[in-house]
Parts: sequence; structure tokens; C-alpha cells
Amino acid sequence: MLPTNRQTYQKSPADQLKRWYQSTAAGSRLRDQVASDMALILDEWFGYHLLVVGVDIGVDISSLTRVQHISTILPVGADIENSKSPIRSLDEQLPIATESVDVVVILNTLELSEQPHQVLREAHRVLTPHGHLLVLGSNPFSLGGLWQFFIRTVTMGGQKRRSLSPAKLQDWLNLLHFSTAPIRHKLILPLAGGGRLGRIMALCDNWLTEHNIPLGSAYVMYANKMVAGYINPVKPERIKARLMGLPGAKPVVGARKSTARNHRAAYLRPVD
Repeated sequence: MLPTNRQTYQKSPADQLKRWYQSTAAGSRLRDQVASDMALILDEWFGYHLLVVGVDIGVDISSLTRVQHISTILPVGADIENSKSPIRSLDEQLPIATESVDVVVILNTLELSEQPHQVLREAHRVLTPHGHLLVLGSNPFSLGGLWQFFIRTVTMGGQKRRSLSPAKLQDWLNLLHFSTAPIRHKLILPLAGGGRLGRIMALCDNWLTEHNIPLGSAYVMYANKMVAGYINPVKPERIKARLMGLPGAKPVVGARKSTARNHRAAYLRPVD
């Protein structure tokens, strides 16, 4: 269970999510499931720069990817301890040059942002053509709605955040000209316990996750930034019409006069 002391409640929602990943069995299970997927997909994505935006879920991304330069954007007010490259910024206004990042990883940012669509726009802006995007989000239509309840709990009953369903996120990404891969569902059983019951529940949840049962409280979506082909239009040059001369027989210099009359007269002369 989440701690209920006043000092914890004074922390930002991102820090409370970070604590949930670190201190609960369900959070640890989700972290392991996401890390397993990341190990497969990030190893196939190449590039020079990787950007991580959102909550620190406790996964060492540098050990899962071949990209050497990794930067992390932390929300304003988040704890920067144990962060390799703490860059404080709003998720809706990334201090990154346009088309300069090859891979963007968004971790539980959309449900904590007041403008989730603007976060996706910024990810699209900073990505290079055909760059890669990984999004970890929460599913409001999960089993029992426990994940949505968790989001409202960690935000201390303040302004509620609306989690994006996988279908809505896919529609938004399509509008931004992303090509999406099939969704990977995680934490299908968002409950945890101790002892033998907890181990059985974890085994069942991992089995359901491996078979991608579409009831996960969380999901991972992969997408590529598509760029339409552009052909520089060439204005056809207009050719002016002109007269073409036909070849004709040239007169022979010094030729004798025509004898056609003599031949005609000879033909009409009566024969004796």
C-alpha cells in the first residue's frame, strides 16, 4: 500500500509514482514487464540521441539500448537524485532542437500532463524523420479500473488526470503521422499479495502478459515518425510552335528547257 504520511503527500505526482514503482509489489512487477519489452525493442533501434521524458520507473535504459547519448527530462519539482542528466523542463515545452533525437521514451507522462496532446506534438517535433517513439501509459478501461483509481490516489484527490485509452492514443498518433505497432498490455492483474498467494498471482499475471491479453492496467505502444515523400515539381518548358520546311527538288543549273510540248505535239500528229 502507499504510505499515507503528510511528507509523502507533499511530493509531486511524479515522485509518488516513482515511489510506487520502488516500494510496491505491483509496481515492481510492472517495471519488470516493461523492462523485458524494452530489452527487445530498444536493442533494435539505432541512433545517436535518446530522450527519456516522464517518471523514473527504475529501469536502466542505458543497459537496454545501443544509443550512447541519453538525456532525461524531469518534470519541474521532481526529485533529481540519482539522475545522470537532470534537465528540468515542462513536458509540453521540451528544450530540445527540432528533429535532433532518434528515440523518444515517454513514461507515464500523458496521464499526469494537463496537455497530453501537446506532449505528443513535442515528441513529434524533436524526433528525426523515421524516428522511434515508446509510450508507457495507463489504461482507464482496465480490469476494475484500478489503475485509474491509483492515479487519482497519488494525486491526492486534486485535479484529476484523464488517462488515455490505447485506442485514443493510437488515433492521436495517427493524426501526427506516426505508424504504430500492436499494443503490448501490462499488469493485467493489478493486485499483489505476500507469500504463496502473491507468487501465484504474479505467475498468472506474467502468463497473461506474455499472451498479451487486452485487459492490462498499463500498456506499451511503439511508433515510428513517418515522413511523406516530396517530389520537387518541375515546371514543363513550353516549346513555341514553328514552321518546318519540307525538302524539295533543287533546280539544276544549266538544264535545258523542258521538251514536254514537243513530245505532246508529236503524239497528236496524225500518222501517214
